Amino acid sequence: LTSHDSKQCHDTLLNHELMPKNFAEEMSKMLDFSKPNPIMEGKPISYWWEYIVDLLISHRITERQLQLLLEEESKHINLRNGANELLRELHRLHVPVTIVSAGFVHVIEEVLRVENIPMDNIRILSNKLLFENDICAGSYPSPPLYSRNKHTTFDLLQEWFEGEAESAKNATGIFNDDTHRRLLVIGDSVGDVHAAEGVPSASMLKVGFYQDKHWHTREEFEEVYDVVLPVDESFHWLTNELRRNKYTNRTSPPKEK
Repeated sequence: LTSHDSKQCHDTLLNHELMPKNFAEEMSKMLDFSKPNPIMEGKPISYWWEYIVDLLISHRITERQLQLLLEEESKHINLRNGANELLRELHRLHVPVTIVSAGFVHVIEEVLRVENIPMDNIRILSNKLLFENDICAGSYPSPPLYSRNKHTTFDLLQEWFEGEAESAKNATGIFNDDTHRRLLVIGDSVGDVHAAEGVPSASMLKVGFYQDKHWHTREEFEEVYDVVLPVDESFHWLTNELRRNKYTNRTSPPKEK
């Protein structure tokens, strides 16, 4: 949902004014991808997420600190052009929206709150920090949700996917069971498409926003996405299509520039 040049969830933790000095220094190292990180040597990629949660625990970050951080840093997280309008249109049409992120639930919820976006048709699957007596004590799910395990989405949200079918029927009169559900999967990394694995559906369209100098090549994007758009493309094409025919099974992104 964010623009390509926006801060990301973990970036918000790097705040030298609101977070302890040692914590900020460690976060700075973890967010520096310009050179090999000795902490990650010989470790699986999931360790990056686990290490950051351990930092939050070891520095006894409080829920109050996190809230102050979110209030300040959410100003620097920018949604992709047209995202607010799109989410409002999906809410108006009673279309269920699933946000799958390797970031933090708290950050995503705060950004949506600041943007004043209705949330009752949205389910967020992301890492949620757990607190005991106001002190960070861990996160859910465990192991953390990260770029290479988004295929677990259906297992973690099966109740949501089954429940939204009945909700859609009550709201629109159209039963959105496995033979009617149509999935539109939108992402900006190769790993994002795997969030739809195992979700029963009649059809699926995968749209990816590709950026040069990305973790993955253009060829890898084209292999997993049906449509590849420029990184700075907006969401206006989708909102306009929804307004033209809210029950069509055709979604037509613009041709790439």
